[in-house]
Amino acid sequence: MKLLTDKLSPTWIFTQNTSLAKTPHNENISIFLMKNASITEVIKKLTNEEIQSVYVEGGPTLANALLAEGQVNNLITYISPILLGQKGKLGISPSSKTTLHNLRAEKLDDNFRIEGEINV
Repeated sequence: MKLLTDKLSPTWIFTQNTSLAKTPHNENISIFLMKNASITEVIKKLTNEEIQSVYVEGGPTLANALLAEGQVNNLITYISPILLGQKGKLGISPSSKTTLHNLRAEKLDDNFRIEGEINV
C-alpha cells in the first residue's frame, strides 16, 4: 500500500496489536495502541489530538457502527441498480430511525449519490 510509504500525508493507525505498535515505521505514520476497539475510544483520541473533523470511507458495517455510536453528522451513500444477493450486505441500515436533513441527491450514470445531514 502506497499509503504507508509515499509520505504524502500523515497516516494514523489505531490498533490493539502491540507488535504492530512497536514496528518501525516512517515518520509520517502514527500508530496508536488502543485499549479496546471502540469507536468512542478512537474519537476521544482524535479529540485529544485536536482533530475536529474526520472523513471516514468504508462499507455498511463501519457506517452502521458509527451511526449507532452517534458519531455521524453528514452522511453520503450510493444506491446502485445491482443487488448483491444473499452474500452481499445491504447498505446502511441504522438501528433506529434516522432522518437526513438538507438532502442532496445526484444521479451518477446508473447510480444515485445521496447526501444529508444528521442531528442538525
